[in-house]
Amino acid sequence: MEEGDVLYHYIHKGSNEPEVEKTFEHTVSLDEIESGDGLILDVREAAEYAFGHIQGAKSIPMGELESRLEELDKEKEIYVICRTGKRSDLAAQLLANNGYKKVYNVLPGMNEWNGKITKEI
Repeated sequence: MEEGDVLYHYIHKGSNEPEVEKTFEHTVSLDEIESGDGLILDVREAAEYAFGHIQGAKSIPMGELESRLEELDKEKEIYVICRTGKRSDLAAQLLANNGYKKVYNVLPGMNEWNGKITKEI
């Protein structure tokens, strides 16, 4: 390892570029959820959701998801979305580990959503 490698790694990790680690194998694009008829599950914080979300999306912040699993239908397709894809990846894994079979992580997330949004002020 060269002397400058650590500094490069630190700078790269500290950049503002969205970094999506695709660890959950079932993913869909933003385009695919527009034509789907499953549940869009928004796992961003309540304030993020209020400032703009996909119409009809259900809000369950990531920190509350495990205690609110009973609100979700295990037989329905669930499209999990957040801002960049990281929280939704973790949420999709949590759902899959709890017996939800039709779970998809939406990539890249709300940062790239160009469709209509609903705001709650």
